[in-house]
Amino acid sequence: MPFDSGPERPVGPPVLLRDFDPTADSKAILLATRRGADSVSLSRLALESGRSEPAGALGSNEFFSFEATKGGGLVITPTRESFRRIGIPGLPDSTFRLPVEVGYVVRIDPSPDGRAFAATGFDQTGDHLVFHHISLVDGSVNLLARFGQEGDADVAWLDDGTVVLGVQESDWTQAWYRVPATGGAPVRLGTAPWPNAYYRFSSDGLRVTARVFDRRTDIYLIPNFGEVLKQ
Repeated sequence: MPFDSGPERPVGPPVLLRDFDPTADSKAILLATRRGADSVSLSRLALESGRSEPAGALGSNEFFSFEATKGGGLVITPTRESFRRIGIPGLPDSTFRLPVEVGYVVRIDPSPDGRAFAATGFDQTGDHLVFHHISLVDGSVNLLARFGQEGDADVAWLDDGTVVLGVQESDWTQAWYRVPATGGAPVRLGTAPWPNAYYRFSSDGLRVTARVFDRRTDIYLIPNFGEVLKQ
């Protein structure tokens, strides 16, 4: 779909999608799809031709989400407490267990140089949203920000070396914060146009796409609810 709107074009057949991410050159999309009850298939879908090529398979217990890295390779989070690097230039495929103090990772985005990634998640108590810089080279972790929150949202590592974080604040307000990837005070940029949406940022941070999840407030009357409940 053109960024400035226009007719969309389907690419490839329908799939049982678990996760997806564009490649660094924007010429393909990496797909994670269900394969049976206990495995996940990885594939590369070319945007121009619609042709799909297999890229590997993982057990369902080895996959939570993934992101493509700049220069090639993947960062996979098999669980919320670990990450796995695959195909990173100059580095062997490895799995790292995250320190306990990191808590539970929910969303990640690799750095422009492909040697680290930003991670947001919840601390051990579940009371705070935490933002970490995590090295893909040695697995080292650096806490950069902590927020009181009601939920997590997006994370995007921009080309200028800063990271934009989405934070679900009180009363269904989603705010965006800008944080230097090397450390520094978070700066609140303002609120997102829709509180319940999935956002993707361009690498320069000047454009954003939003996939909105509408909240439906219809009320239905079910006359035979009592009979259904007894069954």
